[in-house]
Amino acid sequence: KISCIDTEKPQVVYVGVENEKFYKTDVTLSIQASDENIKDVTVIATKDGQNYDLSNDQITWTKEAKTWTGTITLSEEGQYSFSSTASDTAGNTSAAETIAFTVDKTKPVISLPGTSEIKVGAYFGNGSIVPIISFQITERNLDSETVPVTVTDQVDGVTDTTNLTGRLNENIYTVNAPETGWTEGKH
Repeated sequence: KISCIDTEKPQVVYVGVENEKFYKTDVTLSIQASDENIKDVTVIATKDGQNYDLSNDQITWTKEAKTWTGTITLSEEGQYSFSSTASDTAGNTSAAETIAFTVDKTKPVISLPGTSEIKVGAYFGNGSIVPIISFQITERNLDSETVPVTVTDQVDGVTDTTNLTGRLNENIYTVNAPETGWTEGKH
């Protein structure tokens, strides 16, 4: 009688998504578990910190050679986290492989509250009062505390880019343009 001793743990990898990345479209994640004798694959997921139900056949499983591949397409916006393990018929279990990523299909919203007195193409000459321009960016996943603001002087066509800092409060980023440094002309 010949018997085989299996001491190798199955391997689990993710395909189609990178860890800690942001995606602005639907995401198709593949979970691949490889071993000669896969018994089962366990997948635990969260969305926005809450358990994410993977029942209802959301993951489609296929087998090719010694690899089981589970595929799921995620269309809803949110921060996802997956943890997967695989075990084989000899009782070997893989280490838990984890991945986290965000689906964010909503474009940031930029608003200019309280600037009704500013007209497009307004002229500010020497000695005139320069209004304080405030704008807000509403974005769930803003990744920076510095927002580049481009001011174009239409008189001589010079473009000046300035990095302004603001504050983030409940996914709304507020920035005030400087009161000084404006040149005479249209802006």
